[in-house]
Amino acid sequence: MSNHTVAGRWLVVAAAFFAPLHASAQTAVPDSADLAFLIRLVRERNPAAEAARLGADAMRATVAQSRALPDPHVSAMYQPLPIHTALGTQRTQWRLDQEVPFPGKRELRSVISSLGADAAEAQSESMTQDLILDVKRNFFELRRLDRELELIDEFSDRLDSYERSASKLYEVGKGAQQTILKAQLERNALDQRTIQVERLRSSAIQSLARLVNSPLDADFRPIFPGADYTDAALSADSLGADSLVADALRIRPELHALASAQFQAERQTELAHLDFRPDFGLSVTYFDIAKSDAPPTSTGRDALALGVNIKLPVQRTRLKARVEETMIRESQVEAAIEAASTAIRSEVLDALAQATLNRREIALLRETLIPQAETTLQATLSAYSTGRVGFLDLLDSERTLFNLQTSLEEASARWLVSLARLERAVGVDSLSDIETTTP
Repeated sequence: MSNHTVAGRWLVVAAAFFAPLHASAQTAVPDSADLAFLIRLVRERNPAAEAARLGADAMRATVAQSRALPDPHVSAMYQPLPIHTALGTQRTQWRLDQEVPFPGKRELRSVISSLGADAAEAQSESMTQDLILDVKRNFFELRRLDRELELIDEFSDRLDSYERSASKLYEVGKGAQQTILKAQLERNALDQRTIQVERLRSSAIQSLARLVNSPLDADFRPIFPGADYTDAALSADSLGADSLVADALRIRPELHALASAQFQAERQTELAHLDFRPDFGLSVTYFDIAKSDAPPTSTGRDALALGVNIKLPVQRTRLKARVEETMIRESQVEAAIEAASTAIRSEVLDALAQATLNRREIALLRETLIPQAETTLQATLSAYSTGRVGFLDLLDSERTLFNLQTSLEEASARWLVSLARLERAVGVDSLSDIETTTP
């Protein structure tokens, strides 16, 4: 085995040993984090987003290639049967050929490549924004599930208190065993619900871990700055639907990708028209002539020839078909822009309407239904303590309040997701970034 092979294998082993250490140092995520931190991780670490960015960079590298001249051709010819000339015997020929496209073609090709790279960069940003929307959805779902677990614990603690009171009354002969069994059954149902919530929570954490390309602890906790999203909602109301639609049509990366594609199609049409113009070729030929007795009038031995060739665009049918193709693609991109603009307008208006409706539901639950349920529970608890109502009435009041509280958390999550959808529809990470976002 060669020394190079042994060294190569040791390098592979060393890379495999140190790679986990490097990965753990790079991908360490705290046990709790806010949404801005996770969004930054998506932009920095998500492999799908990175692949899209690298694809755009690769297309950017083709710009210089498109502008460059074609490689020259060098040819050599040896003549085993020499040709005798007045100057001597011709032995070899050396020739250099350089193709020169018609003026303007190279510049157009470089512009077309640059516009293609611009479109790829915009598409990369669009993919990244889709990933960020997924992060927000999972983040808000994780927040909702954590709040539901807190509500379950609070409800379970109250049931434990009721069960202990019922047990004491039963021991002294003043209570019924049915009350204890009902409290235990309700608490067991809460335990089952806890398992279901924990299952959903685990899935949300793993989805976040996939999106940020970093392992997350099972006890990961989202840090939620609620005031920021309240401000965002007020900002959405103050901006108004027309303003948000205008900002979306200005900012959305999909439209910028299509705009680049439109300019690219127009330049391709120009290039297709330029294909009717001939390309050129320049050549230099050197003739190697051996020594011989030459007449006195001869002035030299070796010879040099300069030549020009023209590529005639005589296949007009093919060229006309190329022009027709590029013009159809222009129309195709125009239709795509119109369709995308309509879809974006609908996305903005739908997300804004959903956010408004969800906030109305939150207000109804927070300001009316939950206060009424709390008042009813207090009245029922007072009546239960004096024996005027049974335990089932108290349990029903507790369950009603618990269901309304969980409904509030679900409505809050839907509201936050609708705001996230609105941000995605506009094309920003946060609604507060609209004024500072430059396409």
